[in-house]
Amino acid sequence: IQAGINAAVAGDTILVDSGTYYENVILNKTVSLIGQNKATTIIDGNGIGKVVTIAASYVNLTGFTIRRSGESLPLRESGIFLDFRSVGSRVRDNIVVDNYHGIFLESSTGNVISFNNVSSNTGRGIYLPSSSGNVISSNLVSRNEQDYGVELFDSSNNVIAANVVSQNCWGGFYL
Repeated sequence: IQAGINAAVAGDTILVDSGTYYENVILNKTVSLIGQNKATTIIDGNGIGKVVTIAASYVNLTGFTIRRSGESLPLRESGIFLDFRSVGSRVRDNIVVDNYHGIFLESSTGNVISFNNVSSNTGRGIYLPSSSGNVISSNLVSRNEQDYGVELFDSSNNVIAANVVSQNCWGGFYL
């Protein structure tokens, strides 16, 4: 997958066939990364680092199972990590399971996280430290083991709507 991203130019769509891909992916340009089927197109971080890092604006990520991030300090390891360079990205219709954090938005703005299944992660399901103007909607966030389903820390002006948040260790939301 990373080789396809590296060869792409801004605006390209990268289609990924079903299969299990053992790698850590960095989306560092404006592209769409689309899996063939979210149940059978798997990005497996093999227990190391962040599985998918979005480090560009207006990235689209859809149609994957994203699993097995690392758990090392500092605890930013996650299935999907949107860093401060991510503005206006869309993360939609993915299964995010068996990571430290499921989806982590760090100082990110204007992103849309929707229709994802974020379950059975060790830490938080969806975590937004120092982030604003994001939309978190229509996600299933459940059975995250050590923290809240959705946590906002030092964040403002985010829209959190129509999510199903249940059976998380410390509860549903921490605002």
